[in-house]
Amino acid sequence: MKIEALIEELRKNPKIANAGMILTHTGIVRNTSRDGKVITTLEIEPDFSIIENIVSSNKKLPGIIDIKYYMHKKATLNVGDEIMHIAIAGDIRENTIYAMTKTLNEIKEKAVIKKHNFKQ
Repeated sequence: MKIEALIEELRKNPKIANAGMILTHTGIVRNTSRDGKVITTLEIEPDFSIIENIVSSNKKLPGIIDIKYYMHKKATLNVGDEIMHIAIAGDIRENTIYAMTKTLNEIKEKAVIKKHNFKQ
């Protein structure tokens, strides 16, 4: 799924006229881990029920009009592959950025099991 499709879904929300910002995130597989090890592939296993709960809860944050997301299903991904998209429509910058940070961190911490495979 392309990020543009999520933006178009946000624009269909009847309350979109209240939005002053649409903020997007696209997560991709990078070639190194945080500690500098070279990654060959990344295995992910998302729990979509947890993701749905996170998104549903965060839609209720102050100023948030809507949140749409796409998460790759369970897979082994290569460097450069897209993992996840999040698009959030909010009233003002501060509310929208806060909601994005909260949503992204909660999904990564609570809803996705990741395993990096490293170059030998």
